[in-house]
Amino acid sequence: MYIGGTDARALCSCAFELISNSIEQHLNNKCSSLTVILHNDGSLTVIDDGPGISVREDPRFEIPYVELALTTLHSQPESREFIFCNTGVGAKAVNALSEWMVVDTVSSGEAFQIRFARGKTSKPLVKRKKSAMARGTAIRFKPDPEFFGETSFDRMRIAHYLEPLAFMHPGLDIWLIDERLNSARRPLVTHYEYPTGIADYLRITSSGWKLHPEPVLIQGAEEGVRCAIGFQFTETINTSIVSYANSLPCSGTHVQGFLLGLTAGLNQMVSGRRRFKACETRVGLHAVVCVWLFETYYGGSNKDELITPKAEKVVRKLTINGIKAWSATSQGYGEAVIDFLREQRRKF
Repeated sequence: MYIGGTDARALCSCAFELISNSIEQHLNNKCSSLTVILHNDGSLTVIDDGPGISVREDPRFEIPYVELALTTLHSQPESREFIFCNTGVGAKAVNALSEWMVVDTVSSGEAFQIRFARGKTSKPLVKRKKSAMARGTAIRFKPDPEFFGETSFDRMRIAHYLEPLAFMHPGLDIWLIDERLNSARRPLVTHYEYPTGIADYLRITSSGWKLHPEPVLIQGAEEGVRCAIGFQFTETINTSIVSYANSLPCSGTHVQGFLLGLTAGLNQMVSGRRRFKACETRVGLHAVVCVWLFETYYGGSNKDELITPKAEKVVRKLTINGIKAWSATSQGYGEAVIDFLREQRRKF
């Protein structure tokens, strides 16, 4: 885990780390709801309805898995139960950077709670008689002012992180609740839900007259790379490409693969006419490029540039095939895009 400093951005990175664990549960079809709550005391809670964190005892360290998953006192075991629980190594770091953390989990129908202070167990795991959750995990933590110069969470920064997650993961119900005092004297509640995912997002964000009424959607998976791509051409000269890798904002080889595939796919439609250069196929383009993959190589410690070669190869191939399928059923809208791009080429 890399938070990049001690400012407001780094503070939110701690929340994002816990949120990403819930997203992984959703990708494994184990979670359908995610709630983030900003509290008056400066703490933040992440709740999901996943399977909960296991409370079984790890035989090597003789402590519950939930404690092992959130503390740095022990090395990571090779147990599959730990690997597929609700936390990754980043959760340990968040705990270590917190003044306190409280974890409630419902595992196998039973509710449990454990408390930490500055990364160490302050109150051991206890069984609770009842819980507000039928299943899942709630992790509440308060950032440690000894580490962070800014300890107030930026609601807009968190909102801008959550909204793309909703369109990348249709079917995931996402809520952001800000309980902190405000002029309205009531919680600010935001609900993010895009039933058709990327298509909904592009319909809302694509500005200008649309050259084809519905976004082109391309989905597929090859060689351990899963892709979800959408694009919309409009009668503007603006270009907007939003890209993610493993649900995190990230440019890199997957975007390169899409742009190469887009140019190659459109050039298959020009039938003998002058072919487009890559820069010419970006005019009026609004696109979303998302990939999920196990083999990840990044160009920096903050993971904002994917450099996995396989991502470019797979995305390029799927994009070419997707455009070919779209052109065969686009009812002339594909030709409208080609004519528009040719007209823009003449202008410039």
